[in-house]
Amino acid sequence: MIATELAKVLQEEKVSRVLQEWLDKQVVDMIKSVPAEKLGEKLEHVMRPPISFQYPHVLDWMTARWVAEQAVIFGELGITPDARVLEIASGDQLAVPLAVECYSQGLGSYMTANLNKRLTERFVKAAARLSINMEVIEADGARIGEYVPRDTFHAVVFLHAVNDIIQTIVADQINLDTIHTDWFEILPAMVKEMAIRDQSGTLEDSVKEPFLAIIKAVVDVVKPGGVMIFTHWEYEYDLNLGYPPELYRSFIPLARSWLSQSGLSLEEVTPPGFDPQYRMVLRKSGPVGKE
Repeated sequence: MIATELAKVLQEEKVSRVLQEWLDKQVVDMIKSVPAEKLGEKLEHVMRPPISFQYPHVLDWMTARWVAEQAVIFGELGITPDARVLEIASGDQLAVPLAVECYSQGLGSYMTANLNKRLTERFVKAAARLSINMEVIEADGARIGEYVPRDTFHAVVFLHAVNDIIQTIVADQINLDTIHTDWFEILPAMVKEMAIRDQSGTLEDSVKEPFLAIIKAVVDVVKPGGVMIFTHWEYEYDLNLGYPPELYRSFIPLARSWLSQSGLSLEEVTPPGFDPQYRMVLRKSGPVGKE
């Protein structure tokens, strides 16, 4: 059972030692003391869609789950501890750099491309406590090639980012500022426009090509043999704003369909045990990159 495997990762001393500096003490105590099988059931329960923000310590449990998932995927796919990791659209969430910190024990490096200034400010302030080498670029993922050379990263993570990328594309098309405003203040307007386009059948035609342009730019900076990790889940909060449920749960299948027709040199290598409805891992053609 993948959840039990994730629990065992969290209970490794090198991981729990890092997480105890970031998570609520009650969550850390449970991670250390609960049998792996029971802890796995807890991780599954918290992330069962749709995720409710009313669940006790939900953000801490979600962060723990994400850290464990990244560690398992990195290990399964041969990502070395000193890997260079890029995240697209991190917002203010620290799960990915925290995962790099835990997995690499400080040897890895991390970069994020993030547009919203308020989310970026919160991210930078919180991330200052990490020991890994990290850099924040305030730019669209489509411009990543302006900041780093080709074949730079061993792994790229899109943590709950496919929907955010598509929402940003839609927002730009209706002249909604996603850079200088509060993301959560404009979220209802983005959700409303997404729902309108989904209902009218115009969403795919309006966002597919800009989405693929971003992915192509990112693929260019991935090393041959490097991987791209896509994760999605459902928030009860977003559904309550009026997000069409079928669309909201289908962002990974949608991205998979578009990428399969894109001509990009990518092969799906999602590890066993991860639900393809919400997870997708792609490897760039070529031998696994080594320094």
